[in-house]
Amino acid sequence: MNRATPKSGIKRDWQDKLTGASYMFSGINNVIDPYNIPLDSGWLPEATNVDIDNTNSVSRRVGYTQSISTTTAHSGWSNNNIAFFVDDIYLKRWDGTSLEIIDVVTKNLKMWYTQANDVVVYSNGVESGIYGGSFSQKSTYSPDFKENTSFGTNLEFQNGRVYHAKRNTVYCTDVFDIEHTDIRHAHVVTLRSPITMIRRVEGGLYIGSEEQTHFLKGADILEGGFELIIIADYGVISGTDVATTGE
Repeated sequence: MNRATPKSGIKRDWQDKLTGASYMFSGINNVIDPYNIPLDSGWLPEATNVDIDNTNSVSRRVGYTQSISTTTAHSGWSNNNIAFFVDDIYLKRWDGTSLEIIDVVTKNLKMWYTQANDVVVYSNGVESGIYGGSFSQKSTYSPDFKENTSFGTNLEFQNGRVYHAKRNTVYCTDVFDIEHTDIRHAHVVTLRSPITMIRRVEGGLYIGSEEQTHFLKGADILEGGFELIIIADYGVISGTDVATTGE
């Protein structure tokens, strides 16, 4: 257990109002309960959204939470200041003031989503939809090979396309026309077990399955294509992936 060294101490705004405290944290405290750590002890790595008096006592800043009472909601997410969630068989939109029913979905199936610019794409593998915004069709694509996109699961937006999975195959939409799919270029990769994860990073896509973890190296299916690399001989449990910033 290492002691934190003060970096900036107590924070004040331009009116000299106490806003929080910050210290450089050099270790993990597994002895003292954070609830009992004195503010000026050097053990506190961060304290924000609190009020601090002249004796360095901390109290929670006054605020409020908006909530909707429901016992059947699941699969929620946010798009900036708007919340979306599945409530029983309905996809709903909540902006803090009004509640809107967007669509009807299959009951109790997990909802996947991705945000493509100002558009929210949602799918549970059975029903899917696109909410908000608009995309202009790229003129280089022939309408003879276009189909309306039937989204699967594990949605991810990368370089103008939405990637999604149907069992053990990854498909993609057209570039900046996610409502449509070019059947000549829709198939991305097929693995030997069902897809459980699609995550974008700089330089490609991580693809998890029930048996293995892969990396699709490349920027686009047409511009240079993808190279499939096996990362690990174990799979990914659906819903356990987390995107972080790092090297």
